[in-house]
Amino acid sequence: ENPIEFLDKPQIKRKLPSVLTETEIEALLKYVRRSPKKDESLSKKSKRIKIKCLIEVLYSTGVRISELVNLKLNDIDSKKRMLRILGKGQKERNVYFTSKVAKSLDEWIDLISDSSIFLFPSHSVLGHITRDSVNKILADIASDLGLDRKKLSPHKLRHAFATHLLQKGADIRVIQELLGHSNISTTEIYTHILDSETLKSVNEN
Repeated sequence: ENPIEFLDKPQIKRKLPSVLTETEIEALLKYVRRSPKKDESLSKKSKRIKIKCLIEVLYSTGVRISELVNLKLNDIDSKKRMLRILGKGQKERNVYFTSKVAKSLDEWIDLISDSSIFLFPSHSVLGHITRDSVNKILADIASDLGLDRKKLSPHKLRHAFATHLLQKGADIRVIQELLGHSNISTTEIYTHILDSETLKSVNEN
């Protein structure tokens, strides 16, 4: 299918998700990786390290929010820098993370109680952090960075992960596998996002 023809279809054009730019992602990562204040309390330190780990895992792996909150410590293979994910339909897949993320994970795991089985434990009935808690964290960060709250969400970070991989030349089948899409057509939306951005750039010039 011709990408230009695809973009001329208004009903499909509206479905294209907005994606965080690499510059916006860099600003986000710089924000969560910022140096601690000299008078940082233990609780603030724990919260800062937790948020940094959470954001880095979301963006570097493209996992769904449901997959993130359910991550268990025994799903992490630090040596292979890999997470074992139980996705939709109970399908298992492996996703990978960078050395920076590995460092963030180690830093956060050192602060978790030995009795916890979850990567992000909480006192909720489920025993792990909730979707609402993650959305609240992202909403607060969006406010601090001056971003539209709708633009920074777990799903938007998933979109950014896939789109930026594609921009760097990753094979769409690899991206499909990493995202846990059962159908390649679901993953192909990211090629249309890039087509849309390219067309927009051409029109602006």
